[in-house]
Amino acid sequence: MVSPPRNTQYRVVVVASTMCTDTDFVNITVQPKAKIGNFVWRDDNANGIQDTNETGLGVASIILYNTSNVEVAQTTTNAQGFYEFEVCAGMYYVEFGAVTGYSRTIANTSDDTKDSDANVTNGRTQNYTLNPGDNNPTVDAGYIPNGKIGDFVWEDRNGNGQQDVGEPGIANVTVQLLDQNNNVIRTTTTSSTGAYEFDNLPPGTYYVRVTPPTGYSVTTSNSGNDNTDNDINSGTNTTGAITLGAGQTNLTIDAGLLRSASLGDFVFEDRNGNGVQDAGEPGISELP
Repeated sequence: MVSPPRNTQYRVVVVASTMCTDTDFVNITVQPKAKIGNFVWRDDNANGIQDTNETGLGVASIILYNTSNVEVAQTTTNAQGFYEFEVCAGMYYVEFGAVTGYSRTIANTSDDTKDSDANVTNGRTQNYTLNPGDNNPTVDAGYIPNGKIGDFVWEDRNGNGQQDVGEPGIANVTVQLLDQNNNVIRTTTTSSTGAYEFDNLPPGTYYVRVTPPTGYSVTTSNSGNDNTDNDINSGTNTTGAITLGAGQTNLTIDAGLLRSASLGDFVFEDRNGNGVQDAGEPGISELP
């Protein structure tokens, strides 16, 4: 086997079993490799386009596959967000891996030199045909910084819908995160101090639902300062729509719960009229 670095002609001599020879010439054409790659960036406004001042993401994992789904090569972006593969001619696709704290942005929105080419769900691009010597520097991927929703579930002892001094958090309360279609997508419980949080959330519309423990109900909602009031509707145990932007943190979603009270004891026949339950004085049933 030979591996010529450039176009070369070889003289081939074949010797038969009769010791007779034949000579021929073989021309070897060395095809240049092709290149594919470009840029992974932080899409701060979630529009799927590389805008001015949006920075590259370093150490993003990228794999190149042929169309038989065989891995050909893998790499990571450099500190500026760039990457490149150098390969033989053929048909390929690129798969952009998950990046902690980010979600993939929308794909194929406009100018192919500036948009994201990675499928939002699996990170795969379309297939690309590379001829010898081709260079395709348009295969990009945008990632949106994720956000957070959360805060606090507390016992509203005076029923005013506000977190007052001395009112404690309630531990082990079930809190659910719902998507814009009211599907439950995450569930957690409050900590020992009443805190909860849902992190790594892509931009979107969400709702929070709280399940009051036995003996509790939801207090007055939206009664004042949003940092300290109750945001849960007492009829549905759910908030209104919460719109979360790219990288946004909303830690003002609180739930105030009232401990249920009870009143009652005993109705009896006061036979001696002294106003005290004496021994032998019976209870009276079926009073309205």
